[in-house]
Amino acid sequence: PWLADPSVAPKTALDNIVYKRFKNFAAMSKFKKLGLHAMARAMPAEEIAGLSVMFKELDKDKSGTVSIDELREGLKLQSSDAAAELEEVFKVVDLDGTGELHWEEFIVATLARSKRESKAAIQRAFDYFDTDHDGSITAEEFQSALDTMSPVERANLGDVTELIATADANGDGVISASEMIDVFLSEADAIRDNKMMKRALIALGVACLLIIAAVVGLTYAVVEMSKDTGVENNVLVSKDGGGLQPLSTATLQKRV
Repeated sequence: PWLADPSVAPKTALDNIVYKRFKNFAAMSKFKKLGLHAMARAMPAEEIAGLSVMFKELDKDKSGTVSIDELREGLKLQSSDAAAELEEVFKVVDLDGTGELHWEEFIVATLARSKRESKAAIQRAFDYFDTDHDGSITAEEFQSALDTMSPVERANLGDVTELIATADANGDGVISASEMIDVFLSEADAIRDNKMMKRALIALGVACLLIIAAVVGLTYAVVEMSKDTGVENNVLVSKDGGGLQPLSTATLQKRV
């Protein structure tokens, strides 16, 4: 499917899978957002051709950017709550704060998970920062990458100290390729774990409702049965027909 492979052009109408990817991007750490920008810039054009076609589909006025109105129309969101949430997510994806998404912002936020979690793609992003190719990203190299962005983008992505602290597992003040890969994959694991937890809670809730329904049904049956039964000489009898008659097992089963 084209949504799973950004190199395949879309063959179906746009849907809320794009919206979900925007939401996932908005929830990512600043380090990963910056890493995805590097990943998009270093990714061969043929690998994101499908996303480029998608961007052009959304860009109805051919301005080279996608507005919130164009995005809302393209995603065809039916819920007013989803439309309102889209506006908040849009602001996060719009890193340069122009009020519209340019091509790179869109590509960064819609990269398929298979691409974001590809070690080859993460390595290319690492190499984008590691300009002297010594196997580590220094504060100066991060700063050089940030300097190519607008002041608003830099403010949204955080300062160099914050970025390094996010991934510097061994505390040596630089980021290695393995540390960068760990950040990308650990965040992916966290997202999957969160989804699995939500599904488990939903399943548990459904099971509880079924148990409650069964208990209520059984209680109702017992109450109804008690209305026309009684005990005489330690024998369960029926009050049907105006008198007390012994209650057969078959009759009990029928009433329950």
